[in-house]
Amino acid sequence: IVSEAADGYSVTVHSRPPADPTDSTTAKDVALSEEIDLAQPPWIVTMDGFLDDEECDYLIKKGYESGYERSEDVGEEKFDGTFDSVESEGRTSENAWCSDDSGCRDDPT
Repeated sequence: IVSEAADGYSVTVHSRPPADPTDSTTAKDVALSEEIDLAQPPWIVTMDGFLDDEECDYLIKKGYESGYERSEDVGEEKFDGTFDSVESEGRTSENAWCSDDSGCRDDPT
């Protein structure tokens, strides 16, 4: 675990992939495959003090205003190069997007 202070909040790195997944002692660039990528530990970082309680409450409120929706996985590629989305058994979180339509991009927060 690596921890340091940055601009008034505490950053802790709990997990990170090695620079080169085939040799963690070097920093060479490696053409990653999905198999190699999925075998690596993910980045897990916390930033304590990044937002105060009032800011968190405000962002949660804005999420409800935008409308939380169940998170989805990427599905099949469509003819125009975009992708369908599919509901996943393993992914049960919800999110809300800050879009031009919702007006939240104009919010100073």
